[in-house]
Amino acid sequence: MSKRVGSALRVFAGFDLAYHPNVHYAWLKLLAPWRNADFKAEAESRGIRLLCADSFSVQRGVAIDAARICFGGTAGGDEIERALGTLAEILRQPASTGDMVV
Repeated sequence: MSKRVGSALRVFAGFDLAYHPNVHYAWLKLLAPWRNADFKAEAESRGIRLLCADSFSVQRGVAIDAARICFGGTAGGDEIERALGTLAEILRQPASTGDMVV
């Protein structure tokens, strides 16, 4: 991971973010009320593609709510910094509760 990406990850200060400088991804634990599907959908609505923990779970329904943020794509440093800022912004806002079902 470049120093630029490492410093850009500071936007997640105060959040549970796990990463190592020798890998090209980080795990971001989602805060309630965010859930995997909702966070992924909101990120994608803003042009950011990511995978959540349920994509890596062997058993259905046992994945934690977390997003895997990959830095190994073709995006440049400026794009990565903007995307990380957007993800932090999403995490700080209340999650949409979707349509009410009665």
